[in-house]
Amino acid sequence: MAHLGRTHEDRIIELYRRGHSRRVVAGMVFVHPTTVTKVLKRRGVQARSRGGNQLGHYRLAHGEFERTVRMYQRGLSVGQVARLVGRAPNTIHYRLEQAGVQLRSSGEGLRLRHQTEPVAPSGIVRQRSHDHRPEGTTVANL
Repeated sequence: MAHLGRTHEDRIIELYRRGHSRRVVAGMVFVHPTTVTKVLKRRGVQARSRGGNQLGHYRLAHGEFERTVRMYQRGLSVGQVARLVGRAPNTIHYRLEQAGVQLRSSGEGLRLRHQTEPVAPSGIVRQRSHDHRPEGTTVANL
């Protein structure tokens, strides 16, 4: 293994402490995930358990998590919610599942997706004639 410079190792530690997984950090700094693990061990950084942080919210702050649940329950897909809150879809899916939220089948999701237009850049949701949401519903309201 080629030795990484102190600056490179500092960057790995910084990214890891910001909440990125070892695999994501490895991709960001162009090294193998095992290298990230070795740097963290060598530098005495406490490793997180696999799959989340100590809060059990997978890097979702409490308010952000509540907003995530509301958006999903109001009809957005897991993928749409993930894009809006800047998280991976599997994180959103897992957190919703752990919170006891009734998850829709892919068929239900497709039906909903075809009933609704995408969110406009201004944040205003465009409506189709059979859309039952009040006119002017915004992403912030979700």
